[in-house]
Parts: sequence; structure tokens; C-alpha cells
Amino acid sequence: MSKRLQDKDDARKGPKARGRADHSEIEVSLRLLATSDLHGWARQFDYVSGEAAPGRGIESVLPVVAALREENPNSLLFDVGDFLTGSTLGDVAMQGAGIGPNPIVAAMNVVGYDAATLGNHEFDYGCAALDRALEHADFPVVTTNILRGRGESPLTDCPLREGALLLRRRVRDRDGDHHDLRIGIVAFLPETTLEQTRAKHADVDALGARPIAEAARGWIAHLRESGADLVIALCHDGVEDGRDDPVGSPLDIARAGGVDAIFMGHFHQVFPSPEATGPARPGIDARKGFLGGVPAAMPGCWGRHVAVVDLTLVQDATGRWQAGSEGGRIVGTATPPRRKVPAAVLQARKLHEVTSDAHEMCLVRGGTPLATMPAAATSYFARLGRCPITMIVARVMANALKRHMPDRPALPVIGMAAPARSGGAGGAGNYAAIAPGALRRSHLDLLAPFPDRICAVEVTGAELRDLFERSVAGFRRISSGSGNVQPLVDARLPGLSFLMSPDAHAVVDLSREAKFDWLGRRAGEGRIASLVVHGREVRAGDRYLLAVNDFRAHGGGALPGCRAENMRWQSDATVRDVVLEEIGEAISEDLWNPGFTLSCPEDVDPVFRTGRGAQAHLSNIADLGPVRRPGGGNWLDLRLTEVGSALEIER
Repeated sequence: MSKRLQDKDDARKGPKARGRADHSEIEVSLRLLATSDLHGWARQFDYVSGEAAPGRGIESVLPVVAALREENPNSLLFDVGDFLTGSTLGDVAMQGAGIGPNPIVAAMNVVGYDAATLGNHEFDYGCAALDRALEHADFPVVTTNILRGRGESPLTDCPLREGALLLRRRVRDRDGDHHDLRIGIVAFLPETTLEQTRAKHADVDALGARPIAEAARGWIAHLRESGADLVIALCHDGVEDGRDDPVGSPLDIARAGGVDAIFMGHFHQVFPSPEATGPARPGIDARKGFLGGVPAAMPGCWGRHVAVVDLTLVQDATGRWQAGSEGGRIVGTATPPRRKVPAAVLQARKLHEVTSDAHEMCLVRGGTPLATMPAAATSYFARLGRCPITMIVARVMANALKRHMPDRPALPVIGMAAPARSGGAGGAGNYAAIAPGALRRSHLDLLAPFPDRICAVEVTGAELRDLFERSVAGFRRISSGSGNVQPLVDARLPGLSFLMSPDAHAVVDLSREAKFDWLGRRAGEGRIASLVVHGREVRAGDRYLLAVNDFRAHGGGALPGCRAENMRWQSDATVRDVVLEEIGEAISEDLWNPGFTLSCPEDVDPVFRTGRGAQAHLSNIADLGPVRRPGGGNWLDLRLTEVGSALEIER
């Protein structure tokens, strides 16, 4: 077979398939499983804290997948991308540390994946490094619309990896008879996937992409014509939970027709979601797990969940299989199954064996001291604009821009960054705390989790104000007369959207409607009452140089002013490299100051939700009058009794 469509026979076949002449009452239960956005988490271990991390990593996936397979041996397992980078272990491996086969891929081999696709972060180190990482993969990798060369039609394209797969799997029906299934696999990434990495790697810049809808129509039809009994789509993109308009591309796949299940990723969210509110939107059912009538699921991130789609296949009188399903569902991994499956125990031992060299290297490297922290630094209050960890990164980037940008315009420089761990989709344990004293190399995952470059972006004062408006869109509107206790943060907005800067301070009037909604679309009048940069109120016609990472500079997060024509410079060194070299001189006490001052109606106390570990650091927000509320489970709910009103702030 050509690389465009690989026909993969199953080496694990069981007894010879037996059919029935009349095809009567033949029913097969097929279980489809998926992970996504593992981000280099192999073991249940956090290299930042040096502690166990239950419910994270491929190791946490093992027992859940084993139990699900034991319930139904007719199972296939997939990954939807972003599995290689974003953690200490993953990045050490991608940097070519001389530790043999990539430990993340080796761990995935242990679990036994049937196929995978790539995410945007698989390209962080370029195509050559990606090829080396996948060299020992026992599973095929599909990239239907990411191309080495574009043809006249999808079927004449030259894909980066496999264009599509036709897997052959032997399954058992409810009566114990065996049947051969031909399972088509297609996989997609948004066309914008490559934009943030083109400028960093020539081999990525040489790649092309075809629109998802166009590629889906061509390849799904071709798989059906080639004899596929069913087709499964992997898409490193997602849809929201039904509360707003979806991003769209997975729905494009469903609308192409001929697909029986869709697995999504990238958003670090779960779908279907038990927290979905409101009626189902057109084409999207976030409660039952359907997109355009097709069963679908998205398993969050870091191995915290496994996505499941159970299909019931019924063979009709012509011998064709018809698929039915009750929708997608999500299984958490934080609590392992009560009964230990022997296979999972053996796999866990093997996983530790194949990752041992990389694990030891991470421990040794991680202990290297980099600088001294004058006080505890946490991300528990990052969504209040108080995160010295993030402020350090912003300061380092601003300093690097001033030092290394040739022919720098005589404009004020503003470093801006966002927290890597601030709860949200990562859960109540997704926070960080660095004790006073030594800042170690292991803390780099908090400061610079990806190999981004530093960029200089020239913006006007009006664009800068809009950029801060976009950042504070994560706060809910606090209305007088709507109850004296109201939630402060809109959890739908990811923490990576909460940009802050040690060079700027914003006064945020929470009684006003946000200028942008949580998807970045224009909404209301705006809530930035005051924006001061380097001690001076920002005016619309002013001009500034932003020091931001390349993801944001190239349009990631849809930040106002961050677009190609405003780019003025990009560093050769990564943010991580610069942090390693220059962090010592960047740390100062002013980084512990808040980036925002919040105001709301006097008759309302906003409630801020954070991790339970914040209890030990409440002195950091003493000025807000935090009072713990009962309940919250793994979360800590704080009533902020001293948030001032806009009138008080003006006085």
C-alpha cells in the first residue's frame, strides 16, 4: 500500500473468523478509547514539586484502560496529539539528551496504542526531532491534512505521516463468533497549527495544510470505497461545551458524513461535560456526547481522563455493519479501578523500566539551583493578577528584548506572560508553589513549559488597552442587586489567557461588561477603568514594544495587536534558555505586587475559587479580606470581603 493509505493487518488476531450465511442477529460491541494532550507526562510524578501526582500521566491511564479492555476485549486505543512535549521528562527527551528511545513513546508502546495523531506542540522542536522521537513507535501516526506536499486533491497529497489507515481487527460478537472488521482512521489538525512554529524551524515552514472539511470529505469517502466497515476521526481541536459557539473543525468532520466516532483534543477540556449548562446547541450535544449526530469525546489533558465511545455494530442482511451509540463519555484516572487487572500491574512495571534513565536524568538536572527566591511564590492567586512566578517570566523577556534586540526603537518595553498552572481545566491540583530560598532548574516547567521564542510586537496604546481588556475577560460581571455573593472568575477561560505584566497596572471595574467574551469576540463597553505603564496613564496614540512569546506574537489567543505585521523581532534563544541565563538579575520584590486592582459594587462580595493549598498563603491577599466558605470539595472557595468599589478607588 502507498503511504497515503496504509492497510494495517492485526498481528494479534484470534481464532479464524466465522460468519453466518444469513447474517442474522450478528451484533458486536466495539469499544473505542482515547487520550489527548498528555504533554510528556509518563509517570505519576511531578518533577516541579518532586512528589507523586496521582491521576496524571500515562501511568495513571494504564489501570483504567486495562479495566475498560477487560470489560470489552473488542477495544482500540488512540491518542489525539500533544503527547511528546510540555513536561520535564518530555522536553529532556526531545532535546536529545542521549537516553535512547523517546521515553514517552516507549511508555505509549507499553500501553498498546492502535494509532495516534500529532498536536501543535509536536512541532516545537522541528520535524527532524519529531521524526527521531517517533522512530521507535509501535503505533502508526496519522496526519491526513498536514502535508509535505500538496496535490490537486486530498488523495494526491503527500502527507507528513500516514494519510489514513485501514486497520483490520478481529472481534467477537455476543455469541462468541469472530469477525474481521476493517476500521478506517483519519486525523486532522487545524490549518493554523503550523503558524507558531514556522519561524522557528525551516522544516516546519516547508510543510503545508489542507482545510479540514475538504480533507475529511475526500479521505472518508475513499476509506469507505476501500472497504472500511467504519471510520474513526481524530482531531487535535475541540468544541466548547455547548454554552457558546463551537470552534468548528470537529463539526466539519461530522458534517462530511461517513464517520462513526470523533475524538478531540487541544482544549484541555472534557467532552461531554457533566457541567454543561443550557440546552444543546445546533450540532453539539455536550451532555450526551454527540457532534452532528456522531458520538464524540474529548479526554482533557495529562492523562487525567480517558475518552470512551462504545459502538454497537449490527450486520445487516447484505453483510454491512451499521453502528449505533449512546454517545461519548469520560472516565477519570485519579481513582484507579477497585480491582487490579494483572496486565496493568505488569505494564506499570514495564513503564517504569523504559522511562528509568530519563527519570533519573530529570531528577539530577532538576536539583540544579538557578537563583534565590526572597519569598514564597505561588500561582494560587494568578487569576487575581497576583503571580510572581508569571511576573518573573515577563520581566526576563522584557530584559532580554532590551538587551538583544538590534536597532530597538526608543519605545517603552512591556513584558507580558500568563500562568502555566492556575487551576481551570487542569483541576484543583493544577497550581504551583515555590518556597523561599533556592529556585531550582525543575521549576522551569512553571516558568517556561514550552520552547517558545521571545518576540517584540509594536502596539498602540489603544491596542494595549484592548489587550488588557482581553485578559480581564476572565472575570465575571459583578452586578449590584443580584445577590451579595457572586462567583468572580469565569472558569471557561483558560489560565493562559490571564496575561499580566510587572510593567503595567490595571484598575478593573467588575460592574461593567467585558469588552471581549471568553472566546475573544467583541461584547460590551469594557471594564479597564485605568491602565498605567511605567507610572504613566496609557493614551490611545502611544506606542509600546511588547515582549511576549512567539505563540502570542503569531496570533495565539487572538490578542489585540498581536499579528504578523506588528512583529519587530524574534529571539534565537528560547524563553527557557534566557530564563536559565538571566533569571538571577530579574527577581525583585516588586514582582510580588498585584497586576490588577479590582472594584465591584459595595453590596457584593465576589467569591474566588482556588486550590486548597492556598490556605497557607492567604496573607498574600490579606488586602482583599479573604474568608473561607464551607464546601468546595478539592477546591478552596474564598469570599473576598474587601474588594473596593470604583468610587473608593477613584478617591
